[in-house]
Amino acid sequence: MITQRRYRAAVTGLPEPARAIFLLHRREGLSYEQIAALRDLSIVDVERQIAEAIYRLMRALEDVADPPAVDKAGD
Repeated sequence: MITQRRYRAAVTGLPEPARAIFLLHRREGLSYEQIAALRDLSIVDVERQIAEAIYRLMRALEDVADPPAVDKAGD
């Protein structure tokens, strides 16, 4: 189970600008278009930064979300 503390630590560990853009979208609820205008970026750049953030979060949290498989061959 992923705890709030672990999630926050993973988000805090994201590199900029991926972290800021991710938080603008997920926490503040801004659309990609709004973020692009606010940050003077293309929508494609916003998409890339959010994709990068999600990828890094998945990697940082994967050991918690996917516990090791149990080998049941010996049963």
